[in-house]
Amino acid sequence: GMKLYPTLVIRGTGLYELWKTGRYRSYSPSTMVDLVARILALVPPWTRVYRVQRDIPMPLVSSGVEHGNLRELALARMKDLGTECRDVRTREVGIQEIHHKVRPYQVELIRRDYVANGGWEFLSYEDPEQDILIGLLRLRKCSEESFRP
Repeated sequence: GMKLYPTLVIRGTGLYELWKTGRYRSYSPSTMVDLVARILALVPPWTRVYRVQRDIPMPLVSSGVEHGNLRELALARMKDLGTECRDVRTREVGIQEIHHKVRPYQVELIRRDYVANGGWEFLSYEDPEQDILIGLLRLRKCSEESFRP
């Protein structure tokens, strides 16, 4: 999995002092949304993006992300740009079922091989036409270099 934590300026930190004296500048809200949207477009379909920002109350943030819904804003920007997020969380049946009906006759076993932790993994059941993830199995086939006692 993956977490995105844009820099936040919090009072009482060294970064706060740099920001206060003009030696550090945060991205504008629009630039941050664009940047996160571009990052999310690059995430492979077997990766889950757990978080897009830290869970710090906005009143404590002096500079940085100004809204608590950065993921939502980035996904909306992606829609405007004609790109899509294909991470596990976005494609999961629970979220997708709200907008699209899963058609059991369209579900297929998909094999995507990718290298991870000294092996190859990933089998899933998906509706490829609607890009809905029904279930996945991270099954590892170890490489010759993997040590297993």
